[in-house]
Amino acid sequence: MKKILYSLFTIAGLYLNAQEFKNYDWGKAETYTPTPAEKDLGEITIFDKKIKEFIVEKEQSYDFLVNHTKTFVNSDEAIEQNNKIYVPLKSVNDNIVKHKVRVIKPNGTVIEMSEADIMESVDEKTNTKLRYFALKGLEKKAVVEQVMIAKLAPKLQGTNIVMQSSDLSKNNSYTIIYPKHLVFKFKSYNGLPEFKIDNEKYTDKVVASIDVDEIPALHEEE
Repeated sequence: MKKILYSLFTIAGLYLNAQEFKNYDWGKAETYTPTPAEKDLGEITIFDKKIKEFIVEKEQSYDFLVNHTKTFVNSDEAIEQNNKIYVPLKSVNDNIVKHKVRVIKPNGTVIEMSEADIMESVDEKTNTKLRYFALKGLEKKAVVEQVMIAKLAPKLQGTNIVMQSSDLSKNNSYTIIYPKHLVFKFKSYNGLPEFKIDNEKYTDKVVASIDVDEIPALHEEE
């Protein structure tokens, strides 16, 4: 089997002491009309934006992450796969600052989930408690939109991020903000464009960003 992966690699050291985008929100709710080439696809990621800043606050370091996604669901299988949005706490040091989820129906009706829609279950294999939004109003041709802002345990040894999935992904962006006195290294693989480096936007920080209009679905090759 051969898999084509789009990925990026960052090596990080110290952290910032001022955070960006802490008030990020999702903006106007929008429906989605698939193109003729997309009309038979069961699921499409129509927007995927991630922003990461490296923070030091009260002598504690962490990753400050903004994750904003929109998923177009167009099949029963896609509805089944997206009717639960999990709250991704992986460490005792992780803290979800904001997590908002809404369903935008084909007619434009918006159903925003609330704390009352958060359910709990237990993973039988790991005995881990799971928390998730149980979505209401999900139907074919609806859009599932979520914004998550989190303070996460830092990754000091770098990380590998796969930007390709089993579904078509459109309007992809990844931004990393870090202090100018540090040296970060980035490497893209398998056709992914290299990061653009902006040293001018801030006096004391560097903005590294990558934008990809469309990433095809990942299929296994025999």
